[in-house]
Amino acid sequence: MPELPEVEHFKHIFSHALKKKITDITCNAPLLLKKITPKKFSDLLIGKSFSKVVRKGKFLIATLAGSECFVVMHFGMTGWLEYKKQSDFDDTDKRFGQIIFALPSGYALLLLDKRKFAKVYVVHDPNEIKTLKKMGVDALTISAKDFSALLDKKKSRVIKTVLMDQSLIAGIGNEYSNEILYQAKIDPARKCGTLTPAEIKRIYTEMRAILRKAISFGGSIGNAEKLPPSWLLYHIKTSRDMRCPHNKEHLLKRKTIGGRSAIYCPIDQK
Repeated sequence: MPELPEVEHFKHIFSHALKKKITDITCNAPLLLKKITPKKFSDLLIGKSFSKVVRKGKFLIATLAGSECFVVMHFGMTGWLEYKKQSDFDDTDKRFGQIIFALPSGYALLLLDKRKFAKVYVVHDPNEIKTLKKMGVDALTISAKDFSALLDKKKSRVIKTVLMDQSLIAGIGNEYSNEILYQAKIDPARKCGTLTPAEIKRIYTEMRAILRKAISFGGSIGNAEKLPPSWLLYHIKTSRDMRCPHNKEHLLKRKTIGGRSAIYCPIDQK
């Protein structure tokens, strides 16, 4: 699932379409549109342009120029964005391009999604979307003090589930919570109340460093080989080897925590 680094990369891709008039819209998956029909969606957007796009957690929020509307995107499990000339569309674009915004000079912004779990909303206020209204502080903007205070309030909860709870900290999902805790050498099943101040500081430091580094590589989707070899993400995505990247003699383990699959080193992450 695209997480904060990937969606930050999608924001960069989306920015190429800003201030360019939408000349046509193709909707190959109407179910992606929430509470609006493809016709109303097209009628509202064609002839207009996007003036601004921001990321909030795992969402993109685009301002529609000359209106009081926002187009909000969530990428589900397998969604992603591309900006390219329509003449350069390949088989993947043709097969998985679910919503296509045609733009001047033959360019297009594509929302692609293999499993069609992405969501697109048109709203007057992004807070009409419950997840956005309840969203916590962004993982890249929360201060060390507030992060520590948050974990102190959630003493009985497991650290991995707290990191993934969008109402507490926005932007982190399963893969990056695994990476953060692996690099911080913290067992993902540890309860927050058992963490020392030094361990909390280590988690916070790794969280910010990992997310920033991943953003610099455009996220892990299609870019896993660019990530540091010492990262769990690089190791799992490129070799699928269940041995610890830091010590090949240690076998990684997988277990379910909070309904998600945690991958960790039981030796390094005691």
